[in-house]
Amino acid sequence: MAWNQVGNIKGPKGDNGEAPPRVVFAEADTSAGTATLNAATADTWRVTAGQDITVSVVNWPDHGQLEIVAVDWGAYTVTLPSAWDWGVAGVPEFPASGRARIVLRTDDAGTTVDAMLAWRAA
Repeated sequence: MAWNQVGNIKGPKGDNGEAPPRVVFAEADTSAGTATLNAATADTWRVTAGQDITVSVVNWPDHGQLEIVAVDWGAYTVTLPSAWDWGVAGVPEFPASGRARIVLRTDDAGTTVDAMLAWRAA
């Protein structure tokens, strides 16, 4: 498999004839106090909080997954979309200094999003 110029995987098609999934990493701009993550342009986003921020996701596919590397979120107020369902554990506590990895999945174009904390710095 090879990578093209924007970081997408190029390679043989799978058994179902579809192209392999794309893997694109992007850094979110939080300077205005918001982080709007476009699911159509990247699958993994680094969102660094340097102030209070509001996070949103636009252009969800009909079904898919998005990953967020949350940096220093525990030091600030981070407002997350109400559509993110964290299950019985509720919204996790994020580290004030360091990273956490969030995985988001939808099967209804982002109307409901299953959210989970996949990893967190100590």
